[in-house]
Amino acid sequence: MGASDIAGQGKPLVCWLEACRKDSVALVGGKCSSLGELIGAGVRVPPGFALTTEGYRAFMADSGLERELALMVKTLDCQDLEALEKASASIRAAIEAHPFSAELEDLVAEHYRQLSVRCCLPAVPVAVRSSATAEDLPGASFAGQQDTYLWIRGADEVIEHMRRWPTPIPPASCSPSIRPTATAR
Repeated sequence: MGASDIAGQGKPLVCWLEACRKDSVALVGGKCSSLGELIGAGVRVPPGFALTTEGYRAFMADSGLERELALMVKTLDCQDLEALEKASASIRAAIEAHPFSAELEDLVAEHYRQLSVRCCLPAVPVAVRSSATAEDLPGASFAGQQDTYLWIRGADEVIEHMRRWPTPIPPASCSPSIRPTATAR
């Protein structure tokens, strides 16, 4: 799939948009899958890459947050917006406090370096956008609930903004896992 794998296990952590297809929704979400389809059809789309759901899961497992957050959300009532707001803020702070593993950070930095080379522009400005794998499914609406950071330059800034993804339970949606993408602008 033109992706970077977990130490030979064949599970992509990061992949290029042109490697995404409509059957990649569970791996990269609807937006990246659609962009990959457009690229495959010959439509001009800015180049970019995505941190996959496998990359997100690896981060959550490596950081120890997977269990910690599961306990936090286990008893949450999606109807109690005040409790959701507090939990969301706590979860976001916990996520942002944990760095990516060296392996994941290196993969993202290398993809960003390659993106800059492909664009013939050192420190190419990118948009870092969070995405949910369920956001484009029939009956699901997440309009305006994802974060987008524009004009992000440099691998360190890209990595920092990728860790600012929304919490797994934005109060307005109680949404499933969300992960970011980086696209040249």
